[in-house]
Amino acid sequence: MTLQSIFVSEPHFIFMIYSLNHVQFEVKNQQILVADKVIQLSPRGHQCLLLFLTSENQILSKDFLLKTLWENVIVSDDSLFKVIQETRKALRSTGLNEDVITNVYGKGYQLQAPVTAVSQQSFKPHVIGVLVLCLSVALMIALIKEPQAQVTDEVFKRQLAAIESNPQPQNLVFEGLTIDHHSHPSDQLKLAYLHGLERYKSGDYDRSIAHLMAGIDAYDKGASVPVLADTYLLLSKMYIYRSDKESLQYFLDQAEFHYRAMNDQTGITSTAISRARYHQSVYQFTESIVLLENILNQAKINKDAYNQMRAWGNLAYSYQQTHQDNKHVQALEQALRLALEIPDGDYAAYAYGALSQIYMEQADFVKAMKFAQQALKFVLEQQDTNNFQQGYSAFYNLLQELGHHELAQVHLQSAIEIQAQFNQESLLVLAEINLAKVNITLGDYDQANELLKKLQAVDLTTKEQLEVTALLALNSYYRQDNITAYTEAKRVFESTEVDTQVLLIAGTALALSSHQLERNDEAIKIFNSLQPITNPNWFFAHTQFLQLAEIVFTKITPDESERNKWVEAKTSYTQIRQEIKNQTQPDDDLINDLGVYLEQIMN
Repeated sequence: MTLQSIFVSEPHFIFMIYSLNHVQFEVKNQQILVADKVIQLSPRGHQCLLLFLTSENQILSKDFLLKTLWENVIVSDDSLFKVIQETRKALRSTGLNEDVITNVYGKGYQLQAPVTAVSQQSFKPHVIGVLVLCLSVALMIALIKEPQAQVTDEVFKRQLAAIESNPQPQNLVFEGLTIDHHSHPSDQLKLAYLHGLERYKSGDYDRSIAHLMAGIDAYDKGASVPVLADTYLLLSKMYIYRSDKESLQYFLDQAEFHYRAMNDQTGITSTAISRARYHQSVYQFTESIVLLENILNQAKINKDAYNQMRAWGNLAYSYQQTHQDNKHVQALEQALRLALEIPDGDYAAYAYGALSQIYMEQADFVKAMKFAQQALKFVLEQQDTNNFQQGYSAFYNLLQELGHHELAQVHLQSAIEIQAQFNQESLLVLAEINLAKVNITLGDYDQANELLKKLQAVDLTTKEQLEVTALLALNSYYRQDNITAYTEAKRVFESTEVDTQVLLIAGTALALSSHQLERNDEAIKIFNSLQPITNPNWFFAHTQFLQLAEIVFTKITPDESERNKWVEAKTSYTQIRQEIKNQTQPDDDLINDLGVYLEQIMN
């Protein structure tokens, strides 16, 4: 069936009803209705929906759609994407699944829901002429009354400055102007960008994305303007943290296309940095390094300190993931130096936090806490919820290892709740693992079990899976579920991919559960294999191992001399831990400021 078959001239005016799943679309009087309610669409959106309804579920190529919807006019794929989005939105508004129109890679778009059509008779044929005349007059009136753009660049920049100076949620108003779906498309795009930026800086990605996509839908023009390119780039920054990498690539491509059309070198560089982060998000670290080193070299030639800082900051992560330890530290130090000179609080917080973790690994605990607090100080000064977690994480992930268990429990839980509130697609895996360790240490085994079981059910890296399983085995021992403890611990203990610290946790759980299952020979053998690998700087794992040692020489092979040696070692180690805890006590004023900010963003 084709569009031409919708209308006939004799003997009556025939209109069509199309059924998709449970929804009936009635096409008559040049309108599409569902349940007697007109679906509001732009002219091209209306035509696009008709094309899909009459397509008999065939794939409609991009070429066909572009030529049909824009006859004799050359437009970009971006224009088609906006009409497709508008059509999808209209279908969703009727209760259909949002994936009813799917992108068939390399071929085009296809209506997935089976469609059936029936015809109905109505009206005399002369009515058609009247309707056509009325529609023509209405179209002429609409063209005559096309709204004029009201939001000047000056007004727009003033609103941007207001968001930057006060990023907390607020109701933005264009200085008395009322912007709605009848307003000029450029006004709608600008308002959508401002609202999207506001929600982005508040950490509310879902609402930010909704605003930005609505702005793109409203801006039904192919012309490249700065706010359109900025909209695509802002979308890409949020999709870095989402699983939909195809959309991420599309947004990056569109941002680059529009920046290049305007010869905006600043925008082109920002897009390149975001593209490097895309490579990082899909574990293409070599590609990200090549791209970032090119950006860095060009920024050095241009004496561009800002983009040098951004390149160094992002290179640090890729160097870390490719085990280039010296380059990792150098990149962080360079990023921090430039961030303090410019100054740039976001990058300073990131560099301080990452260096804090390095000092922690080097057992320089005092410096680790000092740098973590500097990271926290900078993010609190920025008052930017979007970047808050980054600096906050450097602080809360240290607390458990340094012995601040009660404080760790509070702030790890707060971080997890913030993440759930603003970005449900991305879990704070390290925070949840550390919270499980805190709960085990404090004897809250049921809560630890709940956390670890939840983590087992999500998609983790192999390293994360092994650590979660090792902790679950240890926690199962404390819950007196020794069969689970033994089974899970043995699986990790025999893995060829487990790192040494996790191996110590798994081995300790395996030896303890082996003893409870009366496999004492196996317990002793495991204990002896663990002695050479334990490390006092692994506070949680080493503490668990010392408890195992005491049990071995008290209950498995009683030996008073050996038992006393290990008891003394445990006592001495407890004292050392207490000293480290005292030396790394967080600043009270900073903790108070943190509490105020947490209450502000979580309420």
